[in-house]
Amino acid sequence: MSMVSGKSEWNSISFSRGNITSTATRNGQGQLLVDVENDSYGASGRSVISVFAVFGVLSLAKNFVLMPFIKSGKIDDFWYLSLAIIYSVITLIGIVICRLEGGEEFLKNHGAEHMVIKAYLKLGKIPTIEEASCFYRIHKSCGVSLLAAFITAQLIGYFVYIWTGYVISEIILVLIPLFFFNSFPFNLLGKLLQFFTTAEPDEENLELAIVAIAALDAYEIAPDFGGFFFERISPDGFNYKKTIFRMFINAQYFWHPSLKKSSEYCLS
Repeated sequence: MSMVSGKSEWNSISFSRGNITSTATRNGQGQLLVDVENDSYGASGRSVISVFAVFGVLSLAKNFVLMPFIKSGKIDDFWYLSLAIIYSVITLIGIVICRLEGGEEFLKNHGAEHMVIKAYLKLGKIPTIEEASCFYRIHKSCGVSLLAAFITAQLIGYFVYIWTGYVISEIILVLIPLFFFNSFPFNLLGKLLQFFTTAEPDEENLELAIVAIAALDAYEIAPDFGGFFFERISPDGFNYKKTIFRMFINAQYFWHPSLKKSSEYCLS
Protein backbone atom coordinates (compact mmCIF):
# COMPACT_ATOMS: atom_id res chain seq x y z
CA MET A 1 0.00 0.00 0.00
CA SER A 2 1.52 3.30 -1.16
CA MET A 3 2.34 6.21 1.10
CA VAL A 4 -0.53 8.29 2.46
CA SER A 5 -0.07 11.72 4.06
CA GLY A 6 -2.58 13.64 6.12
CA LYS A 7 -3.53 17.09 7.32
CA SER A 8 -6.00 18.21 9.99
CA GLU A 9 -7.92 21.39 10.75
CA TRP A 10 -10.56 22.15 13.36
CA ASN A 11 -13.43 21.02 11.11
CA SER A 12 -11.77 18.87 8.44
CA ILE A 13 -9.33 16.04 7.82
CA SER A 14 -7.49 15.45 4.53
CA PHE A 15 -5.58 12.47 3.17
CA SER A 16 -3.37 12.46 0.08
CA ARG A 17 -1.80 9.75 -2.03
CA GLY A 18 0.13 10.79 -5.09
CA ASN A 19 -1.65 13.81 -6.56
CA ILE A 20 -5.08 12.94 -5.17
CA THR A 21 -6.36 14.65 -2.02
CA SER A 22 -9.58 13.76 -0.22
CA THR A 23 -10.97 16.16 2.39
CA ALA A 24 -13.87 15.41 4.74
CA THR A 25 -15.44 18.43 6.44
CA ARG A 26 -18.20 18.63 9.04
CA ASN A 27 -20.38 21.68 8.59
CA GLY A 28 -22.41 23.59 11.18
CA GLN A 29 -25.39 21.28 10.74
CA GLY A 30 -23.29 18.20 11.48
CA GLN A 31 -23.27 17.06 7.84
CA LEU A 32 -20.17 15.56 6.30
CA LEU A 33 -18.92 17.12 3.07
CA VAL A 34 -16.38 15.20 0.99
CA ASP A 35 -14.19 16.88 -1.61
CA VAL A 36 -11.83 14.82 -3.79
CA GLU A 37 -9.45 16.64 -6.11
CA ASN A 38 -6.19 16.49 -8.01
CA ASP A 39 -3.51 18.24 -6.00
CA SER A 40 0.05 18.39 -7.33
CA TYR A 41 1.62 18.39 -3.86
CA GLY A 42 -0.98 16.69 -1.67
CA ALA A 43 -2.34 17.82 1.67
CA SER A 44 1.02 18.32 3.36
CA GLY A 45 3.43 18.56 0.43
CA ARG A 46 3.46 22.34 0.23
CA SER A 47 4.16 22.61 3.96
CA VAL A 48 7.16 20.28 3.70
CA ILE A 49 8.53 22.19 0.70
CA SER A 50 8.11 25.51 2.50
CA VAL A 51 9.82 24.26 5.65
CA PHE A 52 12.70 22.78 3.66
CA ALA A 53 13.17 26.03 1.69
CA VAL A 54 13.18 28.25 4.80
CA PHE A 55 15.42 25.95 6.81
CA GLY A 56 17.75 25.56 3.83
CA VAL A 57 18.22 29.32 3.56
CA LEU A 58 18.84 29.60 7.30
CA SER A 59 21.41 26.80 7.15
CA LEU A 60 23.28 28.52 4.34
CA ALA A 61 23.32 31.74 6.35
CA LYS A 62 24.71 29.92 9.36
CA ASN A 63 27.32 28.08 7.28
CA PHE A 64 28.70 31.12 5.45
CA VAL A 65 28.03 33.92 7.94
CA LEU A 66 28.18 32.54 11.49
CA MET A 67 30.53 29.57 11.28
CA PRO A 68 33.63 31.55 10.15
CA PHE A 69 33.26 33.80 13.21
CA ILE A 70 32.63 30.83 15.53
CA LYS A 71 35.65 28.85 14.29
CA SER A 72 37.90 31.93 14.52
CA GLY A 73 36.80 32.55 18.11
CA LYS A 74 35.40 36.01 17.34
CA ILE A 75 32.01 35.02 18.74
CA ASP A 76 31.07 32.50 21.40
CA ASP A 77 30.47 28.83 20.50
CA PHE A 78 26.95 29.21 21.85
CA TRP A 79 26.04 30.93 18.56
CA TYR A 80 26.24 27.48 16.97
CA LEU A 81 22.84 26.87 18.61
CA SER A 82 21.24 29.84 16.86
CA LEU A 83 19.39 27.65 14.34
CA ALA A 84 18.24 25.22 17.02
CA ILE A 85 16.77 28.18 18.92
CA ILE A 86 15.11 29.61 15.78
CA TYR A 87 13.65 26.20 14.86
CA SER A 88 12.38 25.77 18.42
CA VAL A 89 10.69 29.19 18.40
CA ILE A 90 9.05 28.47 15.01
CA THR A 91 7.80 25.10 16.26
CA LEU A 92 6.44 26.49 19.54
CA ILE A 93 4.70 29.39 17.77
CA GLY A 94 3.12 26.92 15.35
CA ILE A 95 1.87 24.72 18.20
CA VAL A 96 0.43 27.70 20.11
CA ILE A 97 -1.33 29.04 16.99
CA CYS A 98 -2.83 25.62 16.20
CA ARG A 99 -4.08 25.17 19.75
CA LEU A 100 -5.54 28.69 19.97
CA GLU A 101 -7.14 28.83 16.52
CA GLY A 102 -8.17 25.20 16.17
CA GLY A 103 -8.99 24.52 19.79
CA GLU A 104 -9.82 21.11 21.13
CA GLU A 105 -11.45 19.99 17.88
CA PHE A 106 -8.20 20.47 15.98
CA LEU A 107 -6.31 18.39 18.54
CA LYS A 108 -8.94 15.63 18.35
CA ASN A 109 -9.01 15.66 14.54
CA HIS A 110 -5.22 15.48 14.49
CA GLY A 111 -5.32 12.50 16.82
CA ALA A 112 -8.04 10.87 14.71
CA GLU A 113 -5.99 11.43 11.55
CA HIS A 114 -3.07 9.54 13.08
CA MET A 115 -5.16 6.69 14.47
CA VAL A 116 -7.14 6.10 11.28
CA ILE A 117 -4.13 6.17 8.96
CA LYS A 118 -2.25 3.76 11.23
CA ALA A 119 -5.25 1.43 11.28
CA TYR A 120 -5.67 1.74 7.50
CA LEU A 121 -2.03 0.86 6.79
CA LYS A 122 -1.87 -1.90 9.41
CA LEU A 123 -5.17 -3.60 8.52
CA GLY A 124 -4.95 -3.01 4.79
CA LYS A 125 -8.54 -1.78 4.60
CA ILE A 126 -10.83 1.05 5.65
CA PRO A 127 -11.14 0.65 9.44
CA THR A 128 -14.23 0.92 11.56
CA ILE A 129 -14.36 3.30 14.50
CA GLU A 130 -13.79 0.40 16.91
CA GLU A 131 -10.74 -0.76 14.95
CA ALA A 132 -9.24 2.74 14.64
CA SER A 133 -9.77 3.45 18.34
CA CYS A 134 -7.37 0.59 19.20
CA PHE A 135 -4.43 2.51 17.74
CA TYR A 136 -2.28 5.11 19.48
CA ARG A 137 -2.58 8.77 18.47
CA ILE A 138 1.20 9.37 18.37
CA HIS A 139 2.50 8.86 14.82
CA LYS A 140 6.16 8.51 13.88
CA SER A 141 5.72 10.46 10.62
CA CYS A 142 3.75 13.44 11.94
CA GLY A 143 4.71 16.81 10.45
CA VAL A 144 5.76 18.18 13.83
CA SER A 145 8.32 15.37 13.98
CA LEU A 146 10.04 16.87 10.93
CA LEU A 147 10.47 20.20 12.70
CA ALA A 148 11.68 18.45 15.83
CA ALA A 149 14.18 16.43 13.80
CA PHE A 150 15.83 19.63 12.54
CA ILE A 151 16.19 20.80 16.14
CA THR A 152 17.71 17.44 17.13
CA ALA A 153 20.17 17.54 14.23
CA GLN A 154 21.39 21.00 15.25
CA LEU A 155 21.86 19.85 18.84
CA ILE A 156 23.86 16.83 17.68
CA GLY A 157 26.00 19.10 15.48
CA TYR A 158 26.62 21.43 18.41
CA PHE A 159 27.79 18.73 20.81
CA VAL A 160 29.99 17.11 18.15
CA TYR A 161 31.65 20.50 17.58
CA ILE A 162 32.07 21.22 21.30
CA TRP A 163 33.49 17.78 22.13
CA THR A 164 35.59 17.09 19.02
CA GLY A 165 36.03 20.41 17.21
CA TYR A 166 34.61 18.81 14.05
CA VAL A 167 32.06 20.86 12.10
CA ILE A 168 29.32 18.77 10.51
CA SER A 169 28.28 20.20 7.16
CA GLU A 170 25.03 22.16 7.26
CA ILE A 171 23.93 20.26 4.16
CA ILE A 172 24.12 17.05 6.19
CA LEU A 173 22.29 18.66 9.12
CA VAL A 174 19.42 19.52 6.73
CA LEU A 175 19.26 16.33 4.67
CA ILE A 176 19.58 13.75 7.49
CA PRO A 177 16.51 14.91 9.46
CA LEU A 178 14.59 15.33 6.20
CA PHE A 179 15.00 11.64 5.35
CA PHE A 180 15.33 10.13 8.84
CA PHE A 181 12.96 12.28 10.91
CA ASN A 182 10.90 9.20 11.84
CA SER A 183 13.94 7.26 13.08
CA PHE A 184 15.79 7.28 16.41
CA PRO A 185 17.05 9.64 17.79
CA PHE A 186 15.45 12.24 15.54
CA ASN A 187 11.89 11.11 16.34
CA LEU A 188 12.08 11.35 20.14
CA LEU A 189 11.34 15.07 20.45
CA GLY A 190 8.64 14.82 17.77
CA LYS A 191 6.78 12.13 19.66
CA LEU A 192 6.91 14.22 22.83
CA LEU A 193 5.56 17.31 21.06
CA GLN A 194 2.62 15.32 19.71
CA PHE A 195 1.21 15.15 23.22
CA PHE A 196 0.64 18.90 22.78
CA THR A 197 -0.61 18.79 19.17
CA THR A 198 -3.07 15.88 19.46
CA ALA A 199 -5.82 14.74 21.81
CA GLU A 200 -7.82 11.54 22.19
CA PRO A 201 -10.56 11.81 19.54
CA ASP A 202 -14.28 11.23 19.92
CA GLU A 203 -16.22 8.93 17.60
CA GLU A 204 -17.20 11.96 15.49
CA ASN A 205 -13.54 12.79 14.86
CA LEU A 206 -12.72 9.20 13.92
CA GLU A 207 -15.77 9.15 11.66
CA LEU A 208 -14.50 12.24 9.84
CA ALA A 209 -11.10 10.66 9.22
CA ILE A 210 -12.63 7.35 8.09
CA VAL A 211 -14.87 9.08 5.54
CA ALA A 212 -11.84 10.98 4.16
CA ILE A 213 -9.73 7.85 3.68
CA ALA A 214 -12.69 5.90 2.26
CA ALA A 215 -13.32 8.66 -0.29
CA LEU A 216 -9.65 8.58 -1.32
CA ASP A 217 -9.82 4.83 -1.96
CA ALA A 218 -13.06 5.06 -3.92
CA TYR A 219 -11.86 7.95 -6.09
CA GLU A 220 -8.62 6.17 -6.99
CA ILE A 221 -10.54 3.11 -8.18
CA ALA A 222 -13.03 5.04 -10.33
CA PRO A 223 -11.65 8.55 -11.07
CA ASP A 224 -13.95 9.03 -14.07
CA PHE A 225 -16.95 9.01 -11.74
CA GLY A 226 -15.32 10.66 -8.76
CA GLY A 227 -18.45 11.27 -6.72
CA PHE A 228 -20.42 9.01 -4.44
CA PHE A 229 -22.68 8.95 -1.46
CA PHE A 230 -22.39 6.67 1.52
CA GLU A 231 -25.76 4.99 1.71
CA ARG A 232 -27.60 5.03 5.01
CA ILE A 233 -27.69 1.52 6.44
CA SER A 234 -30.18 2.05 9.24
CA PRO A 235 -33.19 4.31 9.86
CA ASP A 236 -31.33 6.35 12.44
CA GLY A 237 -28.30 7.08 10.28
CA PHE A 238 -24.76 5.82 10.00
CA ASN A 239 -23.59 3.16 12.41
CA TYR A 240 -19.85 3.10 11.86
CA LYS A 241 -19.23 1.03 14.98
CA LYS A 242 -20.93 -1.97 13.37
CA THR A 243 -20.06 -1.28 9.74
CA ILE A 244 -16.95 -2.38 7.92
CA PHE A 245 -16.21 0.02 5.08
CA ARG A 246 -15.72 -1.74 1.78
CA MET A 247 -14.82 -0.55 -1.69
CA PHE A 248 -17.40 1.22 -3.84
CA ILE A 249 -18.63 -1.98 -5.51
CA ASN A 250 -20.24 -3.02 -2.22
CA ALA A 251 -23.92 -2.24 -1.67
CA GLN A 252 -22.97 0.39 0.91
CA TYR A 253 -21.92 2.68 -1.96
CA PHE A 254 -24.03 3.86 -4.84
CA TRP A 255 -23.25 6.17 -7.74
CA HIS A 256 -25.07 9.36 -8.50
CA PRO A 257 -24.80 10.28 -12.23
CA SER A 258 -25.03 14.04 -11.63
CA LEU A 259 -21.89 14.19 -9.51
CA LYS A 260 -18.68 15.50 -11.07
CA LYS A 261 -15.05 15.26 -10.07
CA SER A 262 -13.80 17.84 -7.57
CA SER A 263 -17.31 18.65 -6.39
CA GLU A 264 -18.67 18.36 -2.86
CA TYR A 265 -20.81 15.48 -1.70
CA CYS A 266 -23.07 15.87 1.28
CA LEU A 267 -23.62 12.95 3.64
CA SER A 268 -26.79 14.10 5.35
